[in-house]
Amino acid sequence: MITIDKQLRRYFVAVTVVAVLVIFLLSNIGMFIIFKNYVQESNLKKDEKILLYIEDLLNTDTATMPGLRRFLLGEAVVVRIYNTENQLIFDSNTQGIHGGMGMGIGNGMGIGNGMGSGMGKGKQGQGRLESDNISELTFRSYPLEVEGKSLGRVEIGRQKSLFAAPEDKSFALTMNLVYLVALVLALIASLLISKYVTKKFLTPLHQVKDNILSINKTDAKIQPVHTTTFEIQQLAQATEELAMNLKKQENLRKRLTSDIAHELRTPLATLQSHLEAMIDGIWEPTPDRLSFCNDEVIRLTGLIKDLNELSVLENNGMELRKEQVNLSELLKNLLDNYSLIFSEKAIQLTMNFQPQVTVLGDENRLRQVVVNILSNAYKYTPAEGDVSVRLFTEDKWAIIEVRDSGIGIPKEDLPYIFERFYRGDPSRNRESGGSGIGLTIAKALIEAHQGTLSVESELHKGTIVKIQLPKE
Repeated sequence: MITIDKQLRRYFVAVTVVAVLVIFLLSNIGMFIIFKNYVQESNLKKDEKILLYIEDLLNTDTATMPGLRRFLLGEAVVVRIYNTENQLIFDSNTQGIHGGMGMGIGNGMGIGNGMGSGMGKGKQGQGRLESDNISELTFRSYPLEVEGKSLGRVEIGRQKSLFAAPEDKSFALTMNLVYLVALVLALIASLLISKYVTKKFLTPLHQVKDNILSINKTDAKIQPVHTTTFEIQQLAQATEELAMNLKKQENLRKRLTSDIAHELRTPLATLQSHLEAMIDGIWEPTPDRLSFCNDEVIRLTGLIKDLNELSVLENNGMELRKEQVNLSELLKNLLDNYSLIFSEKAIQLTMNFQPQVTVLGDENRLRQVVVNILSNAYKYTPAEGDVSVRLFTEDKWAIIEVRDSGIGIPKEDLPYIFERFYRGDPSRNRESGGSGIGLTIAKALIEAHQGTLSVESELHKGTIVKIQLPKE
C-alpha cells in the first residue's frame, strides 16, 4: 500500500516531466522545420545574389578572378563555374583555374589569366572552405546566361547540416539548456505544489477518518471538518449524518428492548398472579377470571402477530393481492360502521369524498390502514370534538386526509411516531394507546403500495394524517 501524498507527488512529477518533454520535442521539431524553411529561403536568395553578381561581372570587360573571390569572402560557399563544354573554369575553393586559366567564356567576355598567377601566392579567403569538408557540401546548379546567351552553368555548394555555423549550434544548445533548466524548475515547483495540495486535501480527509473511527466510541464527539472542497464536504456531512443515525438507531434499539419487555411484562405478570392465586386456592377459577386470563393471552397473541407482520413487511416478504380498489366505496362503508362509535362520544364525523376514485392495491390491507387511523382519531379526540375525512385526487395521486380536533402530538414526538412501540404518553397506559406499532405497520403497508403516509400535528390543536396512493 502507498499513501495518497506519495501517489500525488509521483503523479505531479510524472505530469511535469511529460509536459516539459512534450514541449521540448514539439519545440525542437517546430524549430527545425521553421529554421529549415528559413535557411532554404535565405540560401536561395543568397544564391540568386551570387548568380546575378557573376552575370553582371561577365558583362564587363574587366571581369577578374580576384574580384569574384573578394565578393565570395564570408559567404561560406563553394562556387564552381563550368563553360558550355562542361569544363571547370573557376573554383572558389582553389588557387587557380582548372583546365586552362586563360580560357574565356564567350564573346570576348572571360575571366582573365593575368590575375590568376597572382592569386596562387595569396592566402585563402575567409569564405573559402577546407578541401576535406567538400564531401559534406550539397551543390545546387544554376544556368549561366548573359544577354540571353548560355555561357555554361554555376554550381553553388553549401554545408548539408542546418546547424553548421557556430552561431546556429550555439542557438540550438542554448535553447536546449533553457528547456533543461525549465525541467528542473518545474520539478521543484511540482514538488512544492504537491506538498501544498496533499496537505489541503488530506487534512480534512484525516479528520473524516478520525470521525468514522470515533463512531464506535460511546463518549466520542464528531469533530467539524473545515474544507472548501465540495466532495470532501459532502463526505464529512454524510459521516456526521451516519454517526447521528447510528446513535439514533442505538437509542431506538435500547428503547425497543425496554418497550418489548414492558409490553410483555404487564400481561404476563397479570396472568401469573391470577394463575398463582387460583392454583393456591386463594381465588376460585370463575368464568370471569378465566375470561380475563384469556383476554390477556389474546392480547399477547395479537402483539406477537403484529410484530411478526411488521417483520415480514420490513423485509419485503409480504405479497399484496393487488386489484382495482374503489376508495370512495371503501371509505363510505367504513365510516358508516364507525359513525355509531363516534356518536357515543358526541364526536362530529364529516365526510367529503370525490366519487369513483380507484387505485391498484390490496383492499384488505388498505382497510387495515384506514381503520388504524380512524381508531387513533377516535381515541385522542375528546368528547364533542370533530373528525373529518376527505378523499380527493391531485395530479397522479389519490389522497385520503383524516383531520381531528384531538389532543395533538408534541413537536418533539413527531419524528418518532412511526417507531415501534413509541408512545409520547410517559405513563404508557394502555388506555391511552394500543401496542404502539399500529402506525409503524400502517406506514409500511402504504409504502408497500408505493405511497406515502405523513402526519402533521400541533399540541392541543389536533392532527392531520395524509395518505397518498398512486392512482395507477
